[in-house]
Amino acid sequence: MKAKVIGIIDETPLVRTLKLKLSEKVTFKPGQFICFIFTEGEGSEKRVSRRSYSISHWQKQPTDELTITLNTSPDGKYSKAIYNSKLGTTFECDGPHGIFVPKKSKNPILFIAAGTGITPLMTMMEALKDSGRQMCCIYSVKKQENLVFWKELNNLKEKNKLHCCFTLTQEASKEWVGQKGRITKQMIKNVLRPSAEVYICGMPDFVKLVTGYLAELNIPKDNIHTEHW
Repeated sequence: MKAKVIGIIDETPLVRTLKLKLSEKVTFKPGQFICFIFTEGEGSEKRVSRRSYSISHWQKQPTDELTITLNTSPDGKYSKAIYNSKLGTTFECDGPHGIFVPKKSKNPILFIAAGTGITPLMTMMEALKDSGRQMCCIYSVKKQENLVFWKELNNLKEKNKLHCCFTLTQEASKEWVGQKGRITKQMIKNVLRPSAEVYICGMPDFVKLVTGYLAELNIPKDNIHTEHW
Protein backbone atom coordinates (compact mmCIF):
# COMPACT_ATOMS: atom_id res chain seq x y z
CA MET A 1 0.00 0.00 0.00
CA LYS A 2 0.99 3.64 -0.34
CA ALA A 3 1.64 6.04 2.53
CA LYS A 4 1.53 9.77 1.80
CA VAL A 5 2.98 12.34 4.20
CA ILE A 6 0.18 14.75 5.15
CA GLY A 7 1.61 16.23 8.35
CA ILE A 8 4.99 16.90 9.95
CA ILE A 9 5.52 17.75 13.63
CA ASP A 10 8.93 18.53 15.11
CA GLU A 11 8.78 16.90 18.54
CA THR A 12 12.34 17.83 19.55
CA PRO A 13 15.37 19.27 17.70
CA LEU A 14 16.20 15.75 16.48
CA VAL A 15 12.86 13.91 16.46
CA ARG A 16 9.80 14.43 14.31
CA THR A 17 6.42 12.83 13.78
CA LEU A 18 5.06 12.12 10.31
CA LYS A 19 1.33 11.81 9.78
CA LEU A 20 0.60 9.38 6.96
CA LYS A 21 -2.44 8.90 4.74
CA LEU A 22 -2.69 5.28 3.61
CA SER A 23 -4.15 4.03 0.35
CA GLU A 24 -6.26 1.54 2.30
CA LYS A 25 -7.67 1.17 5.80
CA VAL A 26 -5.88 -0.98 8.35
CA THR A 27 -6.34 -2.17 11.90
CA PHE A 28 -3.46 -2.28 14.35
CA LYS A 29 -2.66 -3.15 17.94
CA PRO A 30 -0.82 -0.71 20.22
CA GLY A 31 2.92 -1.35 19.94
CA GLN A 32 2.89 -2.59 16.34
CA PHE A 33 4.90 -1.13 13.45
CA ILE A 34 4.74 -0.59 9.71
CA CYS A 35 7.48 -1.31 7.19
CA PHE A 36 8.69 1.10 4.53
CA ILE A 37 9.81 -0.66 1.35
CA PHE A 38 12.57 0.68 -0.88
CA THR A 39 13.35 -0.93 -4.24
CA GLU A 40 16.49 -0.22 -6.26
CA GLY A 41 17.76 -1.63 -9.54
CA GLU A 42 16.08 -4.01 -11.97
CA GLY A 43 16.19 -7.68 -12.88
CA SER A 44 19.03 -9.57 -11.23
CA GLU A 45 20.28 -6.27 -9.77
CA LYS A 46 17.00 -5.56 -8.03
CA ARG A 47 17.34 -5.00 -4.30
CA VAL A 48 14.56 -4.52 -1.77
CA SER A 49 15.22 -2.89 1.59
CA ARG A 50 12.78 -2.55 4.48
CA ARG A 51 12.77 -0.13 7.40
CA SER A 52 10.40 -0.57 10.33
CA TYR A 53 8.86 2.22 12.42
CA SER A 54 6.49 1.90 15.35
CA ILE A 55 3.07 3.51 15.11
CA SER A 56 3.27 6.37 17.59
CA HIS A 57 -0.33 7.31 18.37
CA TRP A 58 -3.50 5.34 18.99
CA GLN A 59 -6.74 5.98 17.14
CA LYS A 60 -10.04 4.41 16.23
CA GLN A 61 -9.99 1.35 14.00
CA PRO A 62 -10.02 0.72 11.10
CA THR A 63 -8.11 3.78 9.90
CA ASP A 64 -6.32 5.09 6.85
CA GLU A 65 -4.19 7.51 8.86
CA LEU A 66 -1.17 6.60 10.99
CA THR A 67 1.71 8.42 12.63
CA ILE A 68 5.33 7.38 13.03
CA THR A 69 7.93 9.18 15.12
CA LEU A 70 11.63 8.95 14.29
CA ASN A 71 14.93 10.64 14.92
CA THR A 72 17.42 11.94 12.42
CA SER A 73 19.99 9.39 11.29
CA PRO A 74 22.74 10.95 9.15
CA ASP A 75 24.31 7.55 8.39
CA GLY A 76 21.06 5.86 7.40
CA LYS A 77 20.25 6.23 3.72
CA TYR A 78 16.59 5.25 3.93
CA SER A 79 15.82 6.52 7.43
CA LYS A 80 17.27 9.86 6.38
CA ALA A 81 14.99 9.90 3.33
CA ILE A 82 11.95 9.28 5.54
CA TYR A 83 12.99 11.85 8.14
CA ASN A 84 13.60 14.53 5.50
CA SER A 85 10.43 13.82 3.54
CA LYS A 86 8.12 16.70 2.62
CA LEU A 87 4.36 17.07 2.57
CA GLY A 88 3.09 15.01 -0.32
CA THR A 89 6.00 12.56 -0.35
CA THR A 90 4.69 9.03 -0.93
CA PHE A 91 6.25 5.76 0.21
CA GLU A 92 5.53 2.10 -0.36
CA CYS A 93 4.78 0.28 2.90
CA ASP A 94 3.08 -2.75 4.43
CA GLY A 95 1.82 -3.87 7.79
CA PRO A 96 1.00 -3.41 10.56
CA HIS A 97 3.32 -6.04 12.04
CA GLY A 98 4.68 -7.05 15.43
CA ILE A 99 3.98 -8.94 18.65
CA PHE A 100 5.21 -6.26 21.07
CA VAL A 101 1.68 -5.53 22.24
CA PRO A 102 0.08 -5.34 25.70
CA LYS A 103 -1.43 -8.49 27.11
CA LYS A 104 -5.12 -8.57 27.93
CA SER A 105 -5.25 -8.43 31.72
CA LYS A 106 -6.06 -6.15 34.64
CA ASN A 107 -2.52 -6.13 36.01
CA PRO A 108 -0.65 -2.86 36.57
CA ILE A 109 1.73 -1.87 33.77
CA LEU A 110 5.20 -0.35 34.02
CA PHE A 111 6.61 1.22 30.85
CA ILE A 112 10.36 1.85 30.70
CA ALA A 113 11.86 3.76 27.78
CA ALA A 114 14.94 5.61 26.63
CA GLY A 115 14.98 8.14 23.77
CA THR A 116 12.64 7.29 20.91
CA GLY A 117 11.91 3.99 22.63
CA ILE A 118 8.92 5.86 24.03
CA THR A 119 7.21 5.60 20.61
CA PRO A 120 5.43 2.21 20.79
CA LEU A 121 4.84 2.70 24.52
CA MET A 122 3.04 6.00 23.87
CA THR A 123 0.56 4.17 21.66
CA MET A 124 -0.01 1.60 24.41
CA MET A 125 -0.60 4.29 27.04
CA GLU A 126 -3.09 6.10 24.83
CA ALA A 127 -4.91 2.87 24.01
CA LEU A 128 -5.14 1.80 27.66
CA LYS A 129 -5.81 5.16 29.32
CA ASP A 130 -9.46 4.35 29.98
CA SER A 131 -8.95 0.67 30.80
CA GLY A 132 -8.75 1.21 34.55
CA ARG A 133 -5.31 -0.38 34.71
CA GLN A 134 -2.66 1.33 36.81
CA MET A 135 0.06 2.65 34.52
CA CYS A 136 3.48 4.05 35.30
CA CYS A 137 6.21 5.23 32.92
CA ILE A 138 9.92 5.69 33.58
CA TYR A 139 11.45 7.67 30.73
CA SER A 140 15.12 8.52 30.28
CA VAL A 141 16.69 11.00 27.84
CA LYS A 142 19.90 13.04 27.73
CA LYS A 143 18.41 16.53 28.10
CA GLN A 144 14.98 17.98 28.78
CA GLU A 145 14.74 19.19 25.17
CA ASN A 146 15.02 15.54 24.09
CA LEU A 147 11.80 14.47 25.84
CA VAL A 148 9.48 13.18 23.12
CA PHE A 149 5.71 13.44 23.76
CA TRP A 150 6.32 15.67 26.79
CA LYS A 151 2.91 17.31 26.36
CA GLU A 152 1.02 14.04 25.82
CA LEU A 153 2.63 12.31 28.80
CA ASN A 154 1.95 15.21 31.13
CA ASN A 155 -1.64 15.36 29.89
CA LEU A 156 -2.15 11.73 30.90
CA LYS A 157 -0.45 12.47 34.20
CA GLU A 158 -2.68 15.47 34.93
CA LYS A 159 -5.78 13.36 34.25
CA ASN A 160 -4.51 10.72 36.71
CA LYS A 161 -4.25 8.15 33.93
CA LEU A 162 -0.49 7.73 34.28
CA HIS A 163 2.27 8.14 36.84
CA CYS A 164 5.42 9.52 35.18
CA CYS A 165 9.03 9.47 36.25
CA PHE A 166 11.35 11.46 33.97
CA THR A 167 15.13 11.34 34.34
CA LEU A 168 17.89 13.21 32.48
CA THR A 169 21.29 11.61 31.99
CA GLN A 170 23.14 14.79 31.04
CA GLU A 171 22.24 18.45 31.43
CA ALA A 172 19.44 19.60 33.71
CA SER A 173 18.37 23.19 34.34
CA LYS A 174 17.86 24.63 37.80
CA GLU A 175 14.12 24.47 37.16
CA TRP A 176 14.16 20.74 36.44
CA VAL A 177 12.11 18.89 39.07
CA GLY A 178 12.50 15.38 37.69
CA GLN A 179 15.21 12.87 38.45
CA LYS A 180 18.79 12.92 37.21
CA GLY A 181 21.03 10.13 36.00
CA ARG A 182 20.47 6.83 34.27
CA ILE A 183 17.64 4.51 35.21
CA THR A 184 18.65 2.42 38.21
CA LYS A 185 17.30 -0.68 39.90
CA GLN A 186 16.19 1.44 42.86
CA MET A 187 14.32 3.80 40.55
CA ILE A 188 12.38 0.83 39.17
CA LYS A 189 11.82 -0.68 42.61
CA ASN A 190 10.30 2.59 43.85
CA VAL A 191 7.39 2.39 41.40
CA LEU A 192 7.13 -1.35 40.72
CA ARG A 193 3.81 -2.86 41.80
CA PRO A 194 3.12 -6.53 42.57
CA SER A 195 2.11 -8.56 39.49
CA ALA A 196 3.07 -5.67 37.18
CA GLU A 197 3.68 -6.33 33.50
CA VAL A 198 6.72 -4.46 32.23
CA TYR A 199 7.22 -3.15 28.69
CA ILE A 200 10.72 -1.92 27.79
CA CYS A 201 11.91 -0.19 24.63
CA GLY A 202 15.19 1.44 23.62
CA MET A 203 18.65 0.58 22.35
CA PRO A 204 19.86 -3.02 22.90
CA ASP A 205 22.27 -2.17 25.74
CA PHE A 206 19.53 -0.23 27.54
CA VAL A 207 17.03 -3.07 27.22
CA LYS A 208 19.61 -5.59 28.45
CA LEU A 209 20.46 -3.44 31.47
CA VAL A 210 16.84 -2.90 32.51
CA THR A 211 15.97 -6.56 31.96
CA GLY A 212 18.83 -7.45 34.28
CA TYR A 213 17.48 -5.14 36.98
CA LEU A 214 14.05 -6.74 36.68
CA ALA A 215 15.56 -10.22 37.04
CA GLU A 216 17.29 -9.06 40.23
CA LEU A 217 13.92 -7.79 41.45
CA ASN A 218 12.47 -11.26 40.82
CA ILE A 219 10.03 -10.20 38.11
CA PRO A 220 8.84 -13.32 36.22
CA LYS A 221 10.15 -13.53 32.66
CA ASP A 222 6.59 -13.90 31.37
CA ASN A 223 5.85 -10.43 32.72
CA ILE A 224 8.74 -8.77 30.89
CA HIS A 225 8.24 -7.65 27.27
CA THR A 226 10.95 -5.96 25.25
CA GLU A 227 11.60 -4.21 21.93
CA HIS A 228 14.86 -2.68 20.76
CA TRP A 229 16.42 -1.05 17.72
